Amino acid sequence: MCLVSPVWADIDFDGSDDLINLGTSGIGSDLNGATAITFMVWARKDSNQGDADFDAFFTVYIHGTEVGFAMYQGDSGGTEQLRVDARTVTGEAIEQNTVSWSATDPTLMVGIMDLTNDELSVSVDGGALDVDSVSFDNATYTHGVPTRADQLGADDAAGGSAQDITLLEVAIWKTELTQHEINQLYEGFQKNMPQQVQPDSLVAHYTLDVKGAGASADGETFVSLPSYPHVVVAEDNVHTDTTIKKFGTASLQFDGTNDYVSTIDHPDWTVGSEEFTIDFWLYFTYDSGAKSQYVFTHLDLSGSDAILIWLNTAEVLNFRYYVSGNTTSCATDGALLKDTWYHIACVREGDVGKIYVDGTVQTDTFTKSGAVDGCDEELRLGMVGGGTNANWYEGYMDEIRFSRGIARWTGNFTPPTVPHTSDEYTVLLLHGDGSDSGTVITDERGYRGNNGTGDDGAGNDNLGGYGSLFLSYP
Repeated sequence: MCLVSPVWADIDFDGSDDLINLGTSGIGSDLNGATAITFMVWARKDSNQGDADFDAFFTVYIHGTEVGFAMYQGDSGGTEQLRVDARTVTGEAIEQNTVSWSATDPTLMVGIMDLTNDELSVSVDGGALDVDSVSFDNATYTHGVPTRADQLGADDAAGGSAQDITLLEVAIWKTELTQHEINQLYEGFQKNMPQQVQPDSLVAHYTLDVKGAGASADGETFVSLPSYPHVVVAEDNVHTDTTIKKFGTASLQFDGTNDYVSTIDHPDWTVGSEEFTIDFWLYFTYDSGAKSQYVFTHLDLSGSDAILIWLNTAEVLNFRYYVSGNTTSCATDGALLKDTWYHIACVREGDVGKIYVDGTVQTDTFTKSGAVDGCDEELRLGMVGGGTNANWYEGYMDEIRFSRGIARWTGNFTPPTVPHTSDEYTVLLLHGDGSDSGTVITDERGYRGNNGTGDDGAGNDNLGGYGSLFLSYP
C-alpha cells in the first residue's frame, strides 16, 4: 500500500515580525502530567544571529510569560549555537543545554526533557544525544495559565526577537524518544519522509505548508497533523466494488459471511465526553429477518463496550453508546429498504444521541451524559468483537467518516453530494475507492490537534512558503 501525503513544504520567517501563533493552552494542557517530553524542529537558518542574544524560534509557555520549553539560536564567543531551555513548573529556574549549530542547510533538532532522571538532552541531525544533568523541581510537567501564546518563529506575542529562519516540520511527544527513534527521524528527514515514530504519544505535529511558492501565510491556519493514517484491513472477502457505489470509483462490499473491515484499537476511538459524529452511506442487500447486522462497532460482546450501530431483524437502524457500562439506544422512524443508498449520520450533540437518515433527524433520541466508555477492541465495520459472530453485515458502504469533537449536524440538512475532505475533527475517513475486487482500503484522514495561525506582523506578506512537494511513502 502506498499512502500519499501533501506534507513537504516550508515557511520562511523574515526575522522582523513574522510568527505562527499556536494559542495559549492546547499544547501545554496536553502535556500536563508528563514525566518526559520530546520536541523536534526541522529548520534552516537563513542568517546567523551574529550577537550574544539568543532568540527563540520555537516556544511553549508554561504559565504567565514563563517559558516551559523552547529552542533558540544565538552566538557565544563567535560560535553560532542552538540552545534548549526547559522548566517543569512555574517559578522554577530555567534549565539549559547548548550545542553548536553552524550549518545553513536544513537541520533536524531534537530536545528531550527527562523529568524522572533530571536530564535535558539535545540531538542534532541524528547525532548522539548530548545529555546535561539538571535539577528539575518537579517529576511531572505542570501546566499553568499562560498569558503568551505558544509560537513558531518568535518568542512573544508581538513578534519580538523574531528569527530569520525557515521551518519545515515541528513535532512534540508526551514521552522520551530513544536514540534509535531519533535515528529513524533523521533517516526519514534525509529521505524527505514525515516522522513516523511514537504516534500514540504525539501531542502536536506541524508540517508547514502554504498554497504555493511565494504565497502569503498571513492569517492562514496551520493544523496539527497525525503522524500517519490508521492501518485499515479488509478481512476475509471484503473488497472494493465498482458497480454499486455512491461516490468515486468504488464502494466497500461485504458478502455477509465472515467479512469485515478492522483497524486496531487507538486513542482516537476513545471519545470521552466529546461530541462526535459517525456518518456513512449504507446499501444493504439482506432483509430476510433472521439476523441483526452489525454496521459500525467499537464493542466487545464479552463486556468492553463503547459505540454500536446496527440493523435489527426488522431492518431498523439503531445507535447507542455506553457510559459506565450503561446505555440506551435510539432508532430510525421505521424500517429501511434494501438495495437503496441511505446517508446515515449518528451524532452525539451535547449529551443527546440521535440519528439522521438522508439529512432528516429521526424522532427517537436518547440522553446519556458523561464520558463514553473505553474499549480495547478493534474498531470494525460489518461485525462485532467477542462472542459468536453470526450477525455479519451484507451489502455495501461508502464514504465512512468518524469525527471527534464535533456534532457535524444539529438540524435537518441536505445529504452530501461529493466525497468528504478531511479536517481537524476527522479521525477516520474511508472513501472506499479502488479497482474492482480490490482489497486495499486507505484511511484518508488528515488533521487533528493544536492549530496555529500565521501572522506577518505589519501585513507585509513576508511570511510565506517556497511551495509544496507531494510525497509518497510506504
